[in-house]
Amino acid sequence: MSRTIRIGDHMDEIIVGKLNPTKKDLKYSVFLGKEKENQKSVYVDIDDSHVMLICGKRGQGKSYTMGVLCEGIISKMKKYIEIKENLSLILIDTMGIFWTMQSPSKNYNLLESWELEPEGYSVVVCYPYGIGRYKENKVYSKYFHLGFSLRPSELVLEDWLNCLDIASTKPQAILLLKSLKKVRDERGIFYSVDDIINRVEKNSAYDDNVKLALINKLENAKSWGIFSDKGLFLQELIKPSQVAIIDLSLLSHSIRSTVISILCKKIFDLRSVARVSEELAKIGEDIKWEKVPLVWIFFDEAHQFVPKTGKKKPLSAEAVIKLAKESRQRGISLVFATQQPGALSDEVLTQCDTTIIHRITAKNDVDAIGEKISDVKMTDNNINIIDYLRNLPKNPGYALIHNDLTENLISIKIRPRISRHGGSTPKLSELAEEQKGL
Repeated sequence: MSRTIRIGDHMDEIIVGKLNPTKKDLKYSVFLGKEKENQKSVYVDIDDSHVMLICGKRGQGKSYTMGVLCEGIISKMKKYIEIKENLSLILIDTMGIFWTMQSPSKNYNLLESWELEPEGYSVVVCYPYGIGRYKENKVYSKYFHLGFSLRPSELVLEDWLNCLDIASTKPQAILLLKSLKKVRDERGIFYSVDDIINRVEKNSAYDDNVKLALINKLENAKSWGIFSDKGLFLQELIKPSQVAIIDLSLLSHSIRSTVISILCKKIFDLRSVARVSEELAKIGEDIKWEKVPLVWIFFDEAHQFVPKTGKKKPLSAEAVIKLAKESRQRGISLVFATQQPGALSDEVLTQCDTTIIHRITAKNDVDAIGEKISDVKMTDNNINIIDYLRNLPKNPGYALIHNDLTENLISIKIRPRISRHGGSTPKLSELAEEQKGL
């Protein structure tokens, strides 16, 4: 019952996302797996800018596939200097599972059957600057490299209200607005949370209870570990050849949302300026500019940051949606991974040109994917997309891939991870055996 439409079928390989591909296009494509039917190698194009969706219910390989795609891009950066000098990768890790890419996989037999070799990758793992255990513990510091921080001045009032959970109509919000304005007038962009607190304390126009409530929230903000004039600033993550994993797993949802919002805005602005400079250079203008590489950004658990519904959308939603809509012209590629495609914003779903679908069963998730892949939802034999999903093997690692440009729908077995996968579920039996061996 397969209905796979392929363009460029004269090749021994399939390149998803490339119209009429040739052998030369393999240089700018990453190996993802093998087609289920005839075992053709399946690659994904990274030459053009893309917006991709990886979805699947828990345990079906969503994060694993995201790791495979990251590994493929890193391998191309290692192999080709011209790719390395013009590309960067940022992975927003909300679960704290991708730092393990630094260690090689131990699935030797499985890798050998795919003619692959285990390898650990050189990545920069970033964590909130103020979380001491990453800096102070020697073993941790081997794998968690740089603390990132935000200047308090990088947050606008809306960011602060979201982080501190203050309604815009409350007296605390007005007091905070006046305090921020005053401290900016006094200190410019170089001020601390303590400076804001001092300014709140000096305001005699508000009741002590209002001031105390706001001060307590600001004192709590200092414990998040993200505010400092030290540490790595987010814009420093966007460097040629750099692979940055931003570990947000220890932060609350609202703080993660704020970090993602600021990061997306910075990347958008940097690539917007760079794009103008690149075009000026192409038409022969003598212009010098700080090189900003093309960027691939991976979002794990994306539905949390760009949800479909909700009375109060997170701050990240607006910035991420803007990236999804306007990223292509600026050389920014996005990969969204989610267990719940039905909970992901329609404004993101409609921008995805490539969709990798692991097994999903919830009706709203199936409906969302069915609507996304409207051209293959009903085939000539009136077979619904759910039938394609039912025909996937039940064990993890299998997926359907659809691309808007080539209109492909391909069943694929995802290749094994070359580096260590940190997203597997811990098992009691494994922990017991490890303890027994100590």
